[in-house]
Amino acid sequence: FQAVGIDIDEKPIKFAQAFATDLPNTTFLCEDIFQYERQFQLISCVETLEHIPDDIISAFVKRIAELLLPGGTLVVSVPSVNTPLNKKHFRHYDSPLLKSYFPDFEALEEHFISKKNTRLYKGIQFLLCNRHLNLNFSPFRDVLLGIHQNSMTDGTPNNCGHVMMVFKKSL
Repeated sequence: FQAVGIDIDEKPIKFAQAFATDLPNTTFLCEDIFQYERQFQLISCVETLEHIPDDIISAFVKRIAELLLPGGTLVVSVPSVNTPLNKKHFRHYDSPLLKSYFPDFEALEEHFISKKNTRLYKGIQFLLCNRHLNLNFSPFRDVLLGIHQNSMTDGTPNNCGHVMMVFKKSL
């Protein structure tokens, strides 16, 4: 398989390239998605849609649909309406809003991720996501990631920090 990461901004592309040195089948391109032509069987928009301005979100979502092959899979992760809007985001989502962007797609899965207000979540978030501590000791890091995966990915629409959905494009 060949994976392609696309962003219009060079900074995230350089960041991704720095962390993907061991992924030989992965290419990162600083391109405008509206100019990109190759179609894909799988597209993921991870923490992307909230950064698209209101005046072009419809065109952006339409372009994603055009780049996905018939029968292809679309994975979307976005911040939940439960989290405060920050200055880099135009909107946050609930599942009805997210589904409304893809009316011609079948929603296969819906996940409410990260019970964001628990002490355990905040503690693990601090240990895994800070600029002062780098957890290169893999057994400890793996335990923390396992706790996160097993206990914090079963949120509800009312307590989640992120909404993740898997869609299938009709044939």
